[in-house]
Amino acid sequence: MLKLLTAGANIQMVNKVSATPLDVAAMYNKKDAVSTLLDHDKEALKGNSLALVEASIRGYAPIVEMLLKYGINPNVVNKLKETAPLHEAIRFFRLQVAERLLQYGAKTDVANPAGETPLKMVKDLPRDRPNEFQRLFDEYSTGELRRAHVQFNSSFVERRKKSYIKKYPELENNMKWTENSPSYCSCCTAMSPNTNILDNDNCSFWVIPSIQQAWTVLDLQHEHIITGIKVFGWDSPNMVKNFELRKGYTIEGPWSTVVHFACKSEGSSDPKDPGKAQIFDGFSDSSRFWQLLIIDNHGGSCICFQGINLYGAEKRIFTELEQMCFSEEFANRVVQKGFNTYKKFLEMKESDLKTLLPNIDQVRHMLMHLGALKIKEYPLLWKKPPITEAEEGSRLPRFIVQSAGNSDMLEIIVNGATIGGCIRSQLLPCKDSKMNVAIFDDIKIFSSGTFLITVQSVLSPNIHLKAPDPIHIKRPARTAAEVEAAFDEIQLMLHKCIEKYLKSKDKNI
Repeated sequence: MLKLLTAGANIQMVNKVSATPLDVAAMYNKKDAVSTLLDHDKEALKGNSLALVEASIRGYAPIVEMLLKYGINPNVVNKLKETAPLHEAIRFFRLQVAERLLQYGAKTDVANPAGETPLKMVKDLPRDRPNEFQRLFDEYSTGELRRAHVQFNSSFVERRKKSYIKKYPELENNMKWTENSPSYCSCCTAMSPNTNILDNDNCSFWVIPSIQQAWTVLDLQHEHIITGIKVFGWDSPNMVKNFELRKGYTIEGPWSTVVHFACKSEGSSDPKDPGKAQIFDGFSDSSRFWQLLIIDNHGGSCICFQGINLYGAEKRIFTELEQMCFSEEFANRVVQKGFNTYKKFLEMKESDLKTLLPNIDQVRHMLMHLGALKIKEYPLLWKKPPITEAEEGSRLPRFIVQSAGNSDMLEIIVNGATIGGCIRSQLLPCKDSKMNVAIFDDIKIFSSGTFLITVQSVLSPNIHLKAPDPIHIKRPARTAAEVEAAFDEIQLMLHKCIEKYLKSKDKNI
């Protein structure tokens, strides 16, 4: 695309449906293309309203925010579509998009050619859907607009004071986020690699045999909203001074600077002591790929520091809550309660939700969706399935269920049979595996017949796993003594019948 633009490609050219390149990029959620086009000539594209409408229809909140930041007016009614962005956000129940539009000054009384206004559309929404739009309208009815130019022209200190800059909880470090390889790190020593900054050991170092321009890349596996960074350092001329946090679209970039900070040389001067934390926040941006660029130090011969932690939340949480018809404001409350990773989010219990939702129906609605998401993300799998034949009342050999991330309490269900033993087992971490496992080794079935063993979550019964094959329960074989006793019983019964018959015959004579 850059080659075409450099060669003079017309960014205002339309296709057969009157869509410009920017419109098409917005329709297909191509963030790189949208950014490139806007950077090429943002003044020429400021009057484009179709791209904003198309992104609003599809719920592409990052695209919407990007267009708004570049100055596209959210209140223009597009002549081709005969609608405005906020109308379509409401029509398709795009809560995050609606909030972005309101943040950048979208009005609730703009009428389209059909006479619809966002305010009227909200009042006509079905009653069975959470009417979060009205709450958003009420929140943004004060007239205080949070416009893009306010964010860009404010100083860092001023931005920190803004209430709309979120402060999310600390994310747990994951050693899988980076590697000691050329793709992830510019340079390090053999004994003190870049991976040490994620090991949660504030006495280990990333040692950089350079005094400027070193970097490491973090692949967070999924898109995250980052709102802060904690740097563990020490009182040394080798301590990091200026650094940047950058975001990119791939592991190789290209990188754009999100924030620039300066660390102090403070803490202990003894490298054996734990590093002292310095926290930097007041920003909010999202990406899967992040680069920590170390610009310089405090005058030493190399650069070294102990570690980092990020503050933020996994973007999937916001996406899923929007699909459940909850607002971004509610998603923020969920995250700020500590459920800031997708795994923690899926593990939310009824008691957690009751502190956030006043309506028990909404609690059940959300629990149902969380259960469905957990099935998709962390399915139950057999590590060792049940046997297929056993005797009635005998103890079944151990069988094991596993899951990559589920930690629910599981229970055994055998419809049509009486079962005994310890029928519940918790999914717990296993030293020999990356999976959580639940072990059942004391199960007995006291009914004969053919049955199917099912393992299900106590909390979310829709999370279940059926045995690959049914189990046939046979009555136990009789011992010789039992057979002899049964024969004696039959003989006794026959003897009594004969006596009764003979007595009856004598009476008749």
